[in-house]
Amino acid sequence: LKSSFGAFLDPVADKLMVAATLVLLCTRPLDVGLFAQAPWLLPIPAIAIIGREITMSAVREWAASQDSKLLEAVAVNNLGKWKTATQMTALAILLATRDS
Repeated sequence: LKSSFGAFLDPVADKLMVAATLVLLCTRPLDVGLFAQAPWLLPIPAIAIIGREITMSAVREWAASQDSKLLEAVAVNNLGKWKTATQMTALAILLATRDS
């Protein structure tokens, strides 16, 4: 079943899961390899990913309030779905390999 509320909530839930996972990964520094020497290697990309998610949500919301042509320009497409699937897979791998 599809609903307008579900269509709104699905990307929000995806963004919340990704942001929560990234924050949790950054709460405890890794003590292995390059991460031990440069502890900023995980938080900087996490900030960039979360910032991009927030920015794209804001741009889509703004475009929805402006014009239908703008909304079409920033509409969700299959590339975004692949990005989300890849992102979730990478985060699952990071979580699974976090502790030995």
